[in-house]
Amino acid sequence: MECHQCRRPLAGHPYDSHEGNVYCSDCFSTFHAKKCAVCFMLLDTSSAEKFTTYDGKSFHGGCFACSVCNTPLSGEKFTVNGDDKVCGKCN
Repeated sequence: MECHQCRRPLAGHPYDSHEGNVYCSDCFSTFHAKKCAVCFMLLDTSSAEKFTTYDGKSFHGGCFACSVCNTPLSGEKFTVNGDDKVCGKCN
């Protein structure tokens, strides 16, 4: 068995699958893993870590924040002004 992307042998190595293909951990992280739209770090969807999805993008809970005061917005009411998300306190 080999990585669908880089063709590296996977025997004895961790791997992930995506849409019926298997990938080495490096290729999966680079090409298919969910990443935060703000910090671009991986979102660990298998852990208890919370993440937010808004407008088709995924965010770490702390990265989805008010553009003015940086207060996390997950579960809070906010308004959108252009590309900025603004909490009720700063609006």
